[in-house]
Parts: sequence; C-alpha cells; structure tokens
Amino acid sequence: MEIFLDKDFVKEFPKGISTFNKELTEDYFQFLRRLRKIKIKTNFTWDEFEHELRRNENIILENLINLNPQEFVFDAHIDFSVSPIEKTSAFLLFFAEEKDTVSYSNSWGFECICSRNFNNKWSIYSGSRPDNCMKVTDKSDISDTICFTSYKKIQNFGHPIHALIIFDLYILVDKDNQRIRDNLFPLLKNLLLQPSKNQIVDLMIITKFNEYIPEDIKAKYELINDFLSDTFDDVRVHLSLIEYSKKYQTYSAASLKPRRIYTNYFLVKSDDSFTYFKPNGKINNTTDIEFKFVYYSLNPEFVMSELKLIKKYVEKVPMKEPYAANKQRVLFYPDKRNRLLNELE
Repeated sequence: MEIFLDKDFVKEFPKGISTFNKELTEDYFQFLRRLRKIKIKTNFTWDEFEHELRRNENIILENLINLNPQEFVFDAHIDFSVSPIEKTSAFLLFFAEEKDTVSYSNSWGFECICSRNFNNKWSIYSGSRPDNCMKVTDKSDISDTICFTSYKKIQNFGHPIHALIIFDLYILVDKDNQRIRDNLFPLLKNLLLQPSKNQIVDLMIITKFNEYIPEDIKAKYELINDFLSDTFDDVRVHLSLIEYSKKYQTYSAASLKPRRIYTNYFLVKSDDSFTYFKPNGKINNTTDIEFKFVYYSLNPEFVMSELKLIKKYVEKVPMKEPYAANKQRVLFYPDKRNRLLNELE
C-alpha cells in the first residue's frame, strides 16, 4: 500500500485548519501517527522535508516523524499527473493540492484529498464515524444511524473504486436468482457510484455454483454482465467468476472467512452472507456488517494477509476439474484478473 504526500498539500493544510472539522482533523492526525506497513512517496527532498519541519513546525510532518525512515521515498521528480497509472500500487491514496492530480487520480479510481475537500472526503474514511459497524435488522428500537435496512446505506461510504473482490459462498446460489436480483445487484449499484467515464473496474466474485448444471457459471456471468452493462453505461466492468471449493484451499487459507468485500479503500465484513433481503425487502437474518478503512492503523497487515491467501486459492483453481464426469464444466470464467491481487507475492 502507498500514499502520495504532495509537498504543496503539506504546506497548504495548516493554513486552512481553522475551517476544518475539529473531530475529523484530530482523527486525521491520529491516522498519520498510526500508519504502519505503508510506503509514503513524496515530492519533498529530504532536505526540504527537514527544513519544513524545523522552520514551520508543520503539524502534518510532526505527526509523521515517528515512522520508520524506510517507509519514506523522497523524490522531487514524482508527478502522478503524467506518470502511467499502471505502474502504481493498486492501493494508492493521494494527498495533493494540484488540480490536475486531483482530476487524474479520481478518473482512475483513486482518492485524492486536498485542503479544499478535506471535510467531505475525510468524513468517509474517518475512524471515529459512528456507523462503521451496523446491525442488519428491521427492529425499530435500534438507531437509524447504525441500522442497515437497505444497500443504499453503502452510499455513505462512497469512494473511488478500480477493483473489488466479493468472497461470499451463497450470493449466487439459488434457483430463481432472487439472491442476485435483491442483493447482489443493489449492492453493486450502490457500491459503484463513483467510477468515472471510460474507467475500467475489476470485479471478481468467489462463490459456489451448481455442480449439476455445467453451464451455471457462464449463465450467471451473462446475467451479471448484462446488468453491469445496462446500469453503468460509461464504465467498463471486467467481471471474473471463480468457483469456491475446499479442494483448492491451501492449508494456510483454512482460517480464511468468506462474507468479505475487498475494495482499494475498504474491507467490508459481514457475520452472514450478503443475502440480507427477501423479495419483499424484509430481513432474512439479523446480523452485523462492518466497514474498515484499509489504511487505518493495523488494517493494512490484516487486509494484505487475507488477500495473499485469496490469491493462493485463485491461482490453484484449474480451468476444469481433473477427471470430472462432465468435461464441459469450468471452474472460473472468463479469467482470474483483478488488480487487488496483482502486486501480492
């Protein structure tokens, strides 16, 4: 995971601090102090960094100096407004003032926070927000803030997305596609609000399929792909479906829990399958859903370790099951491409 820290942002942020939400500002400083396992790239030189810290007592740098020096990359020539995005990490967060950088990062599914949008943007990722964990229930005695009664609640965590992985064993398993229609489709519709025109988004779903219907995986692919094409006209969503089977689960992945959604900024955890709602909108089972900002505190280690296990599993899944009675049945379709898995060892 990487952060790009623009020197102009570092200089401009203190000037506007009186206009920022006090609670969000303190949460941001706490975020900086707790950064771990994240590479920070900056267009400061080391001499400029040291000079800014000593001369201005810059509050951002003061909150960063406890980090290991190996986590910094000082390069005065870094310019993400012109550099090919393919060379960057799948997990990249911008703190920059240059308008071209803001536009560029947003158009490729990356978040860019500047002094002009700090209050709105940081409120999405703040570790102090009260609705990080919500209860999926229709009970009226629970506050609406923490009551998850519709997938529209995901819009409160709206963020740029260029890749996501849904790991849920039962999201596609039903005869009449009710789980897809009333759960997967509204989930995706509310999750993918941010993509820019002509942006490419990688979507991988790891789940079970009907082993007695050879064409099940391809039929589900066509159904989901048609929905994506109809719903997101200007966004190219690259869909990959992977069958889950314990046969291909490595020993180290035995503790890996399904009921996860991974994006380039959030991990969504659920205590039950993401099949919360019946056709009439009523709740299937009361459960919890939790949203975790992947950069915050120890989350990077947790997220990356899980994704490494997922990558190992995906790599082991063959195109077809050896010695299977039905030679037409495939175990993934059409490929295994997803940017969240690309950089993992």
